[in-house]
Amino acid sequence: MRIHFLLFLVLLLSIATMNVDAYFFENEDICYNKGGHCALFCVTTSRIGACTLTPSCCK
Repeated sequence: MRIHFLLFLVLLLSIATMNVDAYFFENEDICYNKGGHCALFCVTTSRIGACTLTPSCCK
């Protein structure tokens, strides 16, 4: 019974990790698909959006 509980727990955590990864890094994927990069500030380029971990997506 303990093994089944541990397997269920591992499965649940792996699904939760995949959902968190997809949610948090979706903005970065959108930024990179637009040809941009994530940065704190856009100094020499224009701002085209926002990223999750950094405030700006620069072109």
